[in-house]
Amino acid sequence: MLRRPHKAGSVVIAANAPGNDVYYAATVQRTLTINKENQAITFEMIQQKKSGDPPFSVSAIASSGLSVQILSSDESVASVNGMTITILKGGEITLTANQTGDENYLPASPVTRPLKIVNVIVMVNEIDTSSASVYPNPGKGLFSISEASRFDGGTCSIISSDGTLKDQLQVTLNQGTMDLNLTKLVAGLYLIRIENGKQKGYFKVIKE
Repeated sequence: MLRRPHKAGSVVIAANAPGNDVYYAATVQRTLTINKENQAITFEMIQQKKSGDPPFSVSAIASSGLSVQILSSDESVASVNGMTITILKGGEITLTANQTGDENYLPASPVTRPLKIVNVIVMVNEIDTSSASVYPNPGKGLFSISEASRFDGGTCSIISSDGTLKDQLQVTLNQGTMDLNLTKLVAGLYLIRIENGKQKGYFKVIKE
């Protein structure tokens, strides 16, 4: 009877002849070694991103069906949680897909993909303050954005002067005004980007 191997390893197979009144009983043993299988990783290429872009997912699959681990070469630029990449600031890093194998599969060769994150720089003449304003500005960390009703339910991104995304939160209003708390951030110049669908507004604030 033929049997399929269940896993890699070594097993002793014995062939027995019980004998009879003419022949002695006989036994022959042989060792069967079942080697681990090779596996390969398929890791998609990653398009260039911008600082301030939302977290995104990548696809990396092992031919064995085993789970793949993604590692970032610099967690200060982009962090990894499972297959989700979160951009923290501009820079160039390498994402590596690993699969270490198990009792049936050999480790796969790591696959790397470059990730380039471009800093978003907004020029002064691109700042839209025609229908809203930030006050006080400069301020100690507590700011308010007036006339912000068109951004209700949208997203507010706080970006430092070097293009690093410092925080991202949902826009909530208090009588048409959005309150902004930057007290945990160091003093400096920050770009506030608020958007809701196709509506976008940019503001520069100075935290003292």
